[in-house]
Amino acid sequence: MTSLHNNLRKQRVIIGLSQGELAARIGISRQAYHSIEKGSTAPSTTISLKLAEQLEATVESLFSLEEDHPSLLEAELATPEMALHEK
Repeated sequence: MTSLHNNLRKQRVIIGLSQGELAARIGISRQAYHSIEKGSTAPSTTISLKLAEQLEATVESLFSLEEDHPSLLEAELATPEMALHEK
C-alpha cells in the first residue's frame, strides 16, 4: 500500500504562517488544513496547487508517495535443466 507523505509543516514554518493563516489564504478551514498537514486527509489537486503557491514551493516538494511495505522480489525456481547448463 502507498502512503501520501507531506512536508507542509516544515515549509509553513519556514514561510512563517500559522495553520489558520495558511488555511484562510487557500480558502479552507483551519481544521481541514490541520487534517491535511497531519496526513489523515489527502488534498485535492486544486488545494495542493494553492498550497504550493502560498508556500513558495512545488507540489512535488510538498507531497510524495512512499511504499508502506518493501517491494516484492521476483524469483525463479531452478529446474534440473538449469543445473545442467551451469556445469
